[in-house]
Amino acid sequence: REELDSRGITTVAQKAIGPYNCDLAAEPVAVEVFGGNWHWTGRHLARLQQRLRYLLNARWHVLMIPVNIRSPLTPAVADYIAAYVKEARRHPTRRREYRMVWRAGEFTTSGHADDQNLSIKSALRRARTCPGRRPRRGT
Repeated sequence: REELDSRGITTVAQKAIGPYNCDLAAEPVAVEVFGGNWHWTGRHLARLQQRLRYLLNARWHVLMIPVNIRSPLTPAVADYIAAYVKEARRHPTRRREYRMVWRAGEFTTSGHADDQNLSIKSALRRARTCPGRRPRRGT
């Protein structure tokens, strides 16, 4: 939140949008921070499609930011978010979309409110235990 404030983007933490709270809101962008890998399993993953569809239909763009110890929030991610918010504000009638952005502000996947299926993939699944070593089993 502080990183965005320093870039001229005022945010609201835990903004209620219908039955959901997004982590940060900078209208018209809802920012969801996925800390840890539990967002990609069980009940959380099962309701993610419904949640995304609701936010998009409520006229919000959605930025999903996966973070963990190997992929922390960085100034580059804050730069990406700030630029995206400014762009969305310049074009208020633009079709609503969701994007997943991670690490150094790297874009990984996206889609639009009118897509039949929303493509969501974990950007953190292939994390290595340390540089130069094989990925852990099951990742």
